[in-house]
Amino acid sequence: MRKREFKALLKNKTGCTVQADGWCCGTCFFAIPELNGYPSELKNQLWCSVLNYRGDYSLAQVEQTAKTVKANIIALGKIIRSK
Repeated sequence: MRKREFKALLKNKTGCTVQADGWCCGTCFFAIPELNGYPSELKNQLWCSVLNYRGDYSLAQVEQTAKTVKANIIALGKIIRSK
């Protein structure tokens, strides 16, 4: 998923663009209704993937592989779009 498209999905879902270059903040991310019911550990992993994808943290800093980040971003895009 392209960054611009993903960022627009997050913006439309959260209404938040306060972070670097118009990305949503963590508070608004964790309030996404579609993520209610997901375990905290999974939500944290998804948020770390977002932080890496938007360029804030390295893979080592988020303790994920590039494959995991890509899979999480794709899955998150589908989750946000689905409802």
